[in-house]
Amino acid sequence: MSTRVIAATQIAHDALEDLENAKRALSHLESLLKTASTLAAGNKHLQSLMEMGWFYACDAANNASINYEGIGEKLIAASAQVEPTAREQGKAKP
Repeated sequence: MSTRVIAATQIAHDALEDLENAKRALSHLESLLKTASTLAAGNKHLQSLMEMGWFYACDAANNASINYEGIGEKLIAASAQVEPTAREQGKAKP
C-alpha cells in the first residue's frame, strides 16, 4: 500500500472517529433537550426555543449519520481496491 493511500485511509479513519464522537455528543444533547422540554411545559417562549433546539440537534444528527455511513462505505470500497493491488505487486516480485 502506498504512503499516499495509507495517509488517506488514516484521515478517513480519523474523520470516522470524529463523527462517532459527534454522534455521542448529540445523544447527550438529546437527553438534555428531553429534560428541558419537560421543565418548559408551561412556558410558550421556552417551548419555542426547545423546538428550535430539537430542529438543530436533529439536523446535526442526520448529517453526522449520513457522513458516518458514507465514510464507512468509502473505506470498505477503498480497502477492497487496495488489497488486490497489493497482492498483485507481491506476486510480481520474485
